[in-house]
Amino acid sequence: MTPTRSTLPSPPCLLLVAGLPGSGKTTFARALAQQLNWPHLNTDLVRIELGLQGCYDAGSKETVYRTLLQKAEALLSEGSNVILDSTFYRREVRTPFLQMAARHACRPLWIWVEAAEEAIRRRMGTERPYSEADFSVYQKLKNELEPLEEPHLTLRSDQLEPADMIGRALSYLQKTTV
Repeated sequence: MTPTRSTLPSPPCLLLVAGLPGSGKTTFARALAQQLNWPHLNTDLVRIELGLQGCYDAGSKETVYRTLLQKAEALLSEGSNVILDSTFYRREVRTPFLQMAARHACRPLWIWVEAAEEAIRRRMGTERPYSEADFSVYQKLKNELEPLEEPHLTLRSDQLEPADMIGRALSYLQKTTV
């Protein structure tokens, strides 16, 4: 059975989909959100909404993540499940989301999406509708990456079909929320 709001326990679920640029996290998160009928929030879209395209200084990044946090908090306050997708590549970026989950007494669930570097290079050579990241951004973030310490599911988007990724995620959700 596919987890839905009615089959998941209260409080709501905060699902964080993380991964480096080009890993396939947004494509996966969007498909999973559609399957579950859950809201999906993404830092690339938040950046566009705020008119901060091309702005990656510390202040702009902080504004984007703060806005993502506020939007997620509003949904959790309404009792809604929510899927967030971003690189979440540093602990300092993840910590406010963990604190928010604690405030709402909900367990944050993490899914890490990854792919081989050559697959990422190929993907970044094609137009991606919302992401501005290129291969040099991928390399920079890869070098700055602080791996997830929290329990998580890892999915390889270059080795799994989208339906298989969704299936594994749904199984993970059921196991970790019941």
